[in-house]
Amino acid sequence: MVAAALAAIAGPLFPASAQPAFPPKPPAPPQAPLNGAGAHAGGQSSAAQPSADRLSGHGGPVKAVAAYHDPSGATLALTASFDNAVGFWNVSSGERILWLEGHDAGVNAVTFTPNGAAALSASDDFTLRYWSIQSGLSTALEGHKGKAAQLAVSPDGRFAASASWDG
Repeated sequence: MVAAALAAIAGPLFPASAQPAFPPKPPAPPQAPLNGAGAHAGGQSSAAQPSADRLSGHGGPVKAVAAYHDPSGATLALTASFDNAVGFWNVSSGERILWLEGHDAGVNAVTFTPNGAAALSASDDFTLRYWSIQSGLSTALEGHKGKAAQLAVSPDGRFAASASWDG
């Protein structure tokens, strides 16, 4: 059985005073492969240039993708992977902006907040993580007693819902 949890937040998930301006000014993405074996996930050479038609870097299967169109016209994406990480990408350029690590097991779902300033991820480690897109820092949201499988955020950003294998 899949159980669902609903979290009510006193205000927006990310306070207006802490919302970053878009587009964020990230450091240049690392060019070294993440799997340490001289190749990006999928066996592509680490010499490959960023490409908008292929986002390389995860060390396991990608389980979910979320997209956001920022006010500047860029398309941004989040990828959730079995490698326990979330990738934050500029799809328009193919560049990785941030690598979000903090889960102890595979990540099943990911979503942006409505304003694009934050993200939520759901994991097999029974937690959700609330990520600042600007800093890459996260807060663990605990309470599930099973793998967290799905996420949704209300249009006003005040509520988040998650589905889990709580049983």
